[in-house]
Amino acid sequence: MRALVVHDREEIASKISALLVECGCEEGDVAVADDVRSATEKLRNDMFDIAILDLTLQYKKGRGIPSYEVVENLLVEIFQTETLHIPADIIGITKEPSAVSAVSKTIGSHVLAVIEEDDGGTWKEDLRDKLSYAKRVSKARQLSRNSRYDVDLCIITALDSEMAAYNQRLTLVDCEEMQGVKRFAFTSSDGRNRRGVAFAIGRAGQSSVASATQVLLLQYRPKLIVMSGICGGMPEKVKLGDIVLFQQVFDWDYGKWAIEKFPEAMAGVTDVEIVNEDSSITHGRRTFYARPTPLAVEHPSVTSACRAMRTSGYKFSHEEITTIKGLAPNYDLTSPQVRYGPVASGGAVIADEYMIPRIKSLNEDILAADMEAYGLYYAAKNTNVVKPMFICVKSVSDYCDSKKNDGVHEACNFISAKVALELSDQILTASQAP
Repeated sequence: MRALVVHDREEIASKISALLVECGCEEGDVAVADDVRSATEKLRNDMFDIAILDLTLQYKKGRGIPSYEVVENLLVEIFQTETLHIPADIIGITKEPSAVSAVSKTIGSHVLAVIEEDDGGTWKEDLRDKLSYAKRVSKARQLSRNSRYDVDLCIITALDSEMAAYNQRLTLVDCEEMQGVKRFAFTSSDGRNRRGVAFAIGRAGQSSVASATQVLLLQYRPKLIVMSGICGGMPEKVKLGDIVLFQQVFDWDYGKWAIEKFPEAMAGVTDVEIVNEDSSITHGRRTFYARPTPLAVEHPSVTSACRAMRTSGYKFSHEEITTIKGLAPNYDLTSPQVRYGPVASGGAVIADEYMIPRIKSLNEDILAADMEAYGLYYAAKNTNVVKPMFICVKSVSDYCDSKKNDGVHEACNFISAKVALELSDQILTASQAP
């Protein structure tokens, strides 16, 4: 718990700081100010769970007479403007009965308690009780917050170009809480007004996605988190433009490298020679042994919506078909199939046909491969706040080989974004059903 002590008498400030440490604050989490000017600066630059505020202070130490009016100006700035961070709780403390009366008539409803200092020192017991209560309330408040959803939908993409596909579908507005996050409002097909946030990470890769997802989950606690964009497809399993709903994700590049030893007769196909203790030679080959831990979507609203879309398919409107043709004029992407099944996810771009058999060896039904989904699923499953529903929706833009089709990326981003929004609507609507 971070605390701010504002008092013009060093002795009292030290006693209050000691009480805060007794109540569980770390010494480094207690900041001290001795006038309104320094308190204002600390509140502008930092955030506090609680502030203990002397109700009669000077604006600048050593200048003027300490008064409640000066402190009241600070309180008004805290509560009625956006220039300062508001502490979660404020406790007033003073030796002046007039200040107690004044605060009760002005901003008393915003203050947790007002404690009168007395010469006998009973104020310390009163303050200890209030601090203990504030700590319990803060913990309960955090637990309550972490157990409730805040927004309905969080859209996340690895690249800015993948997020750009939503610009014409959603009105995205900058969020104040987190740089780069956009908020939006929408009405689902069941007539409910809903709220969402969207974030483009700016780079591919599992670690960056897992990190960003965890931050988004902690800050916004979405009921559903959806990732869209492009992926590589397994040859003969999918075609360009197909929509892949990631039912199960294998971390295909998790495992260990080791040397597979061969007998002398196979020396011609090995690439490693090991000199043994007896000076004999053992031939071998560097081999990767995969040890994947697949993660799957499990929420009934998600699985049922995905199965239903796989069965019914997805039909684009005439206007949407025109848009897709305009984005990829040299390819026919206007009739994509919806696929729902296992996918491989790793930390590197796959541009080598040699890797395809290795990936298929994990599960012969694997449809595609990407670089982010495992990080998303892992973060969603292991968050410390209320757990969201989650799904990854991507469109096939290449066949995991060296022939990358940059000419279809924009169209595939359009396709995946459109389907992701439709699927999100179906999932959220189903999750509200009685």
